[in-house]
Amino acid sequence: MPCTLPHPKSNVSSELRVDSDLWPVRMTRFGSFTCILTSLQSIIAKRGITDERQALNDALTQWEKDGLGQGKSFASGKDEPNMGDLAVYGTLRAVEGLPAHSEAIEQRGGVLPEWYDRMKDQVEQHQ
Repeated sequence: MPCTLPHPKSNVSSELRVDSDLWPVRMTRFGSFTCILTSLQSIIAKRGITDERQALNDALTQWEKDGLGQGKSFASGKDEPNMGDLAVYGTLRAVEGLPAHSEAIEQRGGVLPEWYDRMKDQVEQHQ
């Protein structure tokens, strides 16, 4: 998309071609990627994680035990999800369609797949 800029010392406009729609998107993607990668490496080193998939599986097992134990529908213990439910759901929803999601939800037994379906219904009702 051409952009018309006035010349600083005259009243004549010169046309400067700038892909104004493209470069901000590329810079944002590159910047986001760099920040996420740096943060991820820091978290993995800080927590001593050597196998990310096993760490995710361990965290979800703990979530089932602490958050969804004793027959709870949601971590709140009520008929509605709380912020803890939304945080875990958002994390799992972000990897939907990837092999990690399949391993974490679809191939897993227990209460987590049922909870995930309930959360999906709740979130879709409020969109």
